[in-house]
Amino acid sequence: WHSMLVDDRMWDKVAPAFAQSRYLLRISGPGHLGGPPAPRGSSLGDCVSLALATLDAAGVDSPVDWVGSGWGGHVGILLAAAHPDRVRSLAVFDTPLTPLAVPERMMMIALQSSLRIVGATRPIRRTIAAGMLADQSRKQRTATAYLDDCLLRADRSSLARMIGAVSIRRADLTPLSADEIRAARRIVDHRRRRGR
Repeated sequence: WHSMLVDDRMWDKVAPAFAQSRYLLRISGPGHLGGPPAPRGSSLGDCVSLALATLDAAGVDSPVDWVGSGWGGHVGILLAAAHPDRVRSLAVFDTPLTPLAVPERMMMIALQSSLRIVGATRPIRRTIAAGMLADQSRKQRTATAYLDDCLLRADRSSLARMIGAVSIRRADLTPLSADEIRAARRIVDHRRRRGR
């Protein structure tokens, strides 16, 4: 699962390497290119449900190796905690576990409102690029063109809703420690061995 404000094309460069040794299933989040629209009141829990439905629809019934960036990391953490029998391993990056601090939350509320009202205008896209891309990446036309394309193709109402669910209203995920997820996994493994 990809990061917020981009789509599953973020995996294009690494997908061939993953696909050499794994069945690869890329999931596009609600409101992003290829993903379903985000209904009002969407939550990270809804994203976990979408992930499970996508796995089921693809016929994936064995535990997966989940790779998530940002938003996809949040979905993976919650999926592993709620359904440890569905996640064999979990790799997340750029995935903050704590809620946004007040200044960051205020910035995200402003971004959410701007995207909802006027869409991904050039000044808004430049502001997002400045926050998401390192200086070197911003100088590469391919990185900024990709980000622009993602923002212009996304459904702006859905995008605004997902910013609320993933960034503004995100709960503290630090209680879901790696030890707790491993403990849940051991319980599932034990039940499997006993035939339950």
